[in-house]
Amino acid sequence: MSYVREDFEFRSLGAKLRGWLYLPQGVDGDLPAVIMTHGFTATRTMTIDKYAEVFAEAGFAALVYDHRGFGASDGEPRREINHFLQAKGYRDALTALSERRGIDKRRIAIWGDSLSANISLLVAAVDDRPAVVVAQIPGCGKEVPPPDTDGSAFAAYAALLESNDILGWPRETTVRTPVVMPDPMRQPCQFDELSAWRWFIEHGARLNSGWENDVQRSVMQLDIPYSVVHCGAHVKIPTLVMLSFEDEIPNANPQVTRHVYDLIPGPKEKYEIAGGHFGLLWHPSELFDEASKVQTAFLKRYL
Repeated sequence: MSYVREDFEFRSLGAKLRGWLYLPQGVDGDLPAVIMTHGFTATRTMTIDKYAEVFAEAGFAALVYDHRGFGASDGEPRREINHFLQAKGYRDALTALSERRGIDKRRIAIWGDSLSANISLLVAAVDDRPAVVVAQIPGCGKEVPPPDTDGSAFAAYAALLESNDILGWPRETTVRTPVVMPDPMRQPCQFDELSAWRWFIEHGARLNSGWENDVQRSVMQLDIPYSVVHCGAHVKIPTLVMLSFEDEIPNANPQVTRHVYDLIPGPKEKYEIAGGHFGLLWHPSELFDEASKVQTAFLKRYL
């Protein structure tokens, strides 16, 4: 199926976020859609646009945008990661896309990879508008935290996302560091793994990628620190969790991801795949083809 790609902009917390909207051609009626944004510091040009092309060819509209402060999107400070501000971006993307003519607001999926897969599960737990969530290689943490037996941790996350002063919420900010370096023993960075260096430098160094090799984190101050594990029991919509049994990134421990999956009460599917943390982000590749085929079939079943 053919498709066209057009620029798409929307506002989130006072900043203009920019993306691409892929629209399949020759489809009768309002389109089901997938909202997509990348993981840790990566931008829309770094392979997720290829997933959007596959989805558009299958008959889904696909919105791919850069997080606030990253790539083509506005927002200050630049290249600062905050789970809740990025979750707010997803929610504002949902609002904007729902209002666009030709999109079926009842059939919008949210999709994430790595860190954004974590955040997509948070959004799916808090917001009742997404119809489906696809979490590709989610970074769910190093270890399972103590259980949220009374639901107070999740309630705090939901209240924060509903806050009218989310930008003013107390937070701690880390020192800015490189994302990857060739010798992390001598030059501290966010990822020590060679696979991370290879992927970020190969894709981020391409012309007009919009990626830059530095980042800082800000962490919202909560009585119980944020963990997506506490969101699992509140995800009621159809969910595809695609994890790699070879994941080499400590914050994407497959055992923690399996635990989150087990907590999800709604319709769900788990797909375990080779390739480690970055394997599905190499295109063209057999792993990309395998992952995109599974995800497309899942979206067709539930959208």
